[in-house]
Amino acid sequence: MDVISVHGNGFIQIYLDETKRLNIWSKHISNQQIIKTDKHNHRFSFNSTVLRGVLQNEILKVSENAAGEYHKYACLGEKQENGNRPLIRTNDKTYSIRKGELQIIEKGSSYQMFKGLYHLVTPLEYPVVTLMEKTEITDITPSVFCLKTEEPDQDFSRYGTPDEILWEIVVDALASTW
Repeated sequence: MDVISVHGNGFIQIYLDETKRLNIWSKHISNQQIIKTDKHNHRFSFNSTVLRGVLQNEILKVSENAAGEYHKYACLGEKQENGNRPLIRTNDKTYSIRKGELQIIEKGSSYQMFKGLYHLVTPLEYPVVTLMEKTEITDITPSVFCLKTEEPDQDFSRYGTPDEILWEIVVDALASTW
């Protein structure tokens, strides 16, 4: 299991154990996806507490729509050398995505996400540090959305930034957290 890497959604992820992750969003993370796939769901429910910064969590309402702007890609198969699962478009349908409930989570507050719900997480004040704990793991296939005029970035590597640099960013982000 990786200890530290850059998640495709633009944050450093530190594996604390099988269910806990420390996630850090920083302006200093240069290793990013070229085509964003940040509208997504999870195969697990989780609780996340903001330890530093301000985070926005937006629940998304997804519907099939012949005039929709998005294609859906399933995260299928084994992790590849770049640390990611392949993103596979499993149908020719298009989808519309509408904004739903908007949550602003400040330092010391928590939010909960349920398996299968789509959402978009955006840092509002850098750096953001969260402690995430999975609460229910299922066999739901997670998926992401990409504009239908684009293809997801299959070449993004979680390991594109050396660990030493990632740890420097983490130490800097945590320095005034406590």
